[in-house]
Amino acid sequence: MDIPRCTNKIRDQLEKTVIYLVLIIFPILYLLTGTVPGIKSYWQAIYFSIVTATTLGYGDFHPEGLGTFLASLEAIFGTFMWALLITTLGRKYLNSS
Repeated sequence: MDIPRCTNKIRDQLEKTVIYLVLIIFPILYLLTGTVPGIKSYWQAIYFSIVTATTLGYGDFHPEGLGTFLASLEAIFGTFMWALLITTLGRKYLNSS
């Protein structure tokens, strides 16, 4: 078993999963639950999802109730997303030297 190939496959799958969650699952959950006042369209939900996943948090939308839990969960996934990106870039840099 080749460890680097195995970890690359796992990392690729995790990246796809996180992107799927941020662009599809969480925006749909925000719209269906209506727990983020002010979000009226799918594009606004995607915007809120990206801002939440990157832990930027502009403050123009504020989740309430279940939305607070969903946003917290998404922020945790977003942290993993950044960790995967940084390790990927670090490995590519180390492999190229």
